[in-house]
Amino acid sequence: MLFCTTTENLAGSAAFIYLVVGFIQPPVDPIGTYSLVLLTGVPTLIRSVYNMLFVCVAWTVSVIAQAISWRLRGYPTQQDAYQKLLDDGYGCGSATPAQCVQSAIFKGYFLEIGPIIIHAVFFAVATSVALWIKMKRKQFIFSAVFMTITLTICMSYGPLYPYFNGTIGV
Repeated sequence: MLFCTTTENLAGSAAFIYLVVGFIQPPVDPIGTYSLVLLTGVPTLIRSVYNMLFVCVAWTVSVIAQAISWRLRGYPTQQDAYQKLLDDGYGCGSATPAQCVQSAIFKGYFLEIGPIIIHAVFFAVATSVALWIKMKRKQFIFSAVFMTITLTICMSYGPLYPYFNGTIGV
């Protein structure tokens, strides 16, 4: 286990993205004749900071889209979602309320057109910005790729949730 349990719980459903973004660096720097670790470590550290910055921007965009969707739906909670399932006669069986809601979420029971459109628009704009940055600034290619991966994960799962869940994809 590479992360402590507290960090994994805080990170949400995809804590592995921290590992991917934080530790994978392409071999783009030339290996010089310098014996100082500082001269070769600083560019790698700066690229890691940019990678995390781009991923955090993608996560922020997804949180904004989800907050707008949540407002559009009338600020429901997880308990409201469970009550809606009970009112509609959704068969939960012997599952706990949380398991029942999670099952309904991943079966697409709570999909609505408004949140889907909101997430699609935010995804299109943010991905366009990432691709523009990738095209104009060659040093940010991997940062833009990580941003696009995060956007894809967050924006795909976002409309499925009827309540606000800010830890999707991170």
